[in-house]
Amino acid sequence: FVILILGAIINANIFGNMAVLISAYNRKASIFQEKLETANETMKNLKIPVNIQDDVKSYLTYTQSTLDHQNELDKFLTMLSPSLKREISRHINLDALNQNQVFSNNEEIINAVLNDLDTKLFLPEDEIIRQNSVGDRMYFIAKGEFEVHVTDENNVVRPTSILKNGDYFGEVALLK
Repeated sequence: FVILILGAIINANIFGNMAVLISAYNRKASIFQEKLETANETMKNLKIPVNIQDDVKSYLTYTQSTLDHQNELDKFLTMLSPSLKREISRHINLDALNQNQVFSNNEEIINAVLNDLDTKLFLPEDEIIRQNSVGDRMYFIAKGEFEVHVTDENNVVRPTSILKNGDYFGEVALLK
């Protein structure tokens, strides 16, 4: 009899926890669905062409996913000890550092850099640093691409290069 009651309590606990998880997921999905519906309604009212509407929906979905990943990563890293954080950072960034000619296969420099590295996800078209602004950090690209834009003497903004995995920028900020 006691075993049956104990089994029922454990079973109820498992199902209760599952219900809480499903509810949290549904709430998050519902909020995002409301955003999509608002965007769809607005685009419909403005008679935005279907191809642009598709681009907007893709962008909203991608950015939501990226923000979720950043939040998950931030929460995950707060649970870890400093040594485990370094191991995770090493796993995320090692390929990018090894692809870079400055750091390539130099374990001592890579370890020094990894000790001070923070992982940050950026969204498409995020402005990471503006020309002529004072920087305070250096960036390494572990995954993805960045387009560099420069404003010329005529105040015309034009793309100048694309940075990819292993590339870096902002190194001048470290010299100041």
